[in-house]
Amino acid sequence: MAKTIVIVVNSKSKIDVLLRHLETVVRPGDRIVFLAVYQRGILDRLSAHVSLMQTGLETAVVCEEHKARLLWDEQKARLERDVVSPARQVFRRLGVEVDLNLYSGSLKRVMKRYEEHGEVDSFDVLR
Repeated sequence: MAKTIVIVVNSKSKIDVLLRHLETVVRPGDRIVFLAVYQRGILDRLSAHVSLMQTGLETAVVCEEHKARLLWDEQKARLERDVVSPARQVFRRLGVEVDLNLYSGSLKRVMKRYEEHGEVDSFDVLR
């Protein structure tokens, strides 16, 4: 039966070692999801909202949201290049689907969502 394997990665993850390990675990038709935390600066958001409260102008909040979207896109593009693309090359021949999801907030909450949707069992999670 096909399964979903969820792997939490960060900038220090050794992708080549991880892929070699995955080759021993993955079966044809499985799905691999790489999870990476999106780090958004709390001080930038807070100062933008303070500025909104003081001036009534939304400019600071709009600029902060735009900056956050750019950082999100930049981080996702880097992870696609450094993690997902090599994994897709390795597992293409097995028909393994490889995805990337960024998350913010609690990792436990994200994992709970995967479990609630029946996508993973707790033993499918590699860290």
